[in-house]
Amino acid sequence: MQCSNNFKQYGVALHNYHDVNSSLPSPLCIRVTSLRWNTHYALCPFMEQAAIYDTEKNTYYEVWEGPFAPYTIDTLCCPSDPNATKSNARNNVHPSYGDASYGAGFPYAVAIVTGAWSFTNTTIWTGIDAQLKTWNDLNTRSRGVFAAYRFTNLSFIVDGTSNTVAASECVSFADEESNKIKGGVAKDALTATDLTTGGTGSGPGLCLTVAGSGDDRSVFTGTAARTWRGGGGIFDGVFLNHGFQTILPPNSPSCNVKSITGDADCTYGIVSATSFHSGGVNVLLADGSVRFVSETIDCGDLTKSGRESGESDYGVWGAAGSPQGGETKAL
Repeated sequence: MQCSNNFKQYGVALHNYHDVNSSLPSPLCIRVTSLRWNTHYALCPFMEQAAIYDTEKNTYYEVWEGPFAPYTIDTLCCPSDPNATKSNARNNVHPSYGDASYGAGFPYAVAIVTGAWSFTNTTIWTGIDAQLKTWNDLNTRSRGVFAAYRFTNLSFIVDGTSNTVAASECVSFADEESNKIKGGVAKDALTATDLTTGGTGSGPGLCLTVAGSGDDRSVFTGTAARTWRGGGGIFDGVFLNHGFQTILPPNSPSCNVKSITGDADCTYGIVSATSFHSGGVNVLLADGSVRFVSETIDCGDLTKSGRESGESDYGVWGAAGSPQGGETKAL
């Protein structure tokens, strides 16, 4: 119940932000001295967190520094997650990148553009748009309510706000290199061709093969990527730390893409919604309502590498994440 109520409060904050700014916040955003501000930071004034919002604006800390390192907002935490009470600014609310397979979190960062910082500063965003033109034209990035460096108006959600997932709960990491399916990310488990539109790889379903077997299916096989799912900075917008896709069923593994980023700040991959609730996850729909989604939900053909437009290849779950897919399927 508490988790559901927290999501409803987050939904109210999203809609209040939209009323003021005529858009939803971006899940990965820039300012003059940092490249990684996320949705949570933009919503602070709408979650009774104006003080921490003003602290950042006046002191220019990075997302993992100063007062942000230990900072936690109760609205963003689910009591069912034992990791959410740890340090490192844990949180369980993640924005939906829909059924975008390849490049969902691109880019990790862009060159800083000179100009006074704000979420809507036209000087900054004109410069960023020029740098990102090729990727902005790649529609696979825009298969969800949210996409890196993009501000979405609710009118963008033509499939209906009551049919489209805006956010989900995701378990925060247990350790920096955790091999837990809930909270961890399998390193180099996918290649670019597995996810690229029209690619010749195995599709996102390949990520499911890293799940353990036998008595303990809570862990994945292979090496864990050094990521901070739902932590390491409550306002960090790097995709694998702050985001998920409606592709693999809830409580599936998450995997990053080999040879795209070899560092800690993994940008590309498949990220699953996860929770410690029995049998599924809570999701926030774009109209502000909350639904429980079963981990047995139809996910279509997971051998497909995604598409730029039209109906999702990933069944009911994919359709729920795509705001402009034209699907008739509903949760």
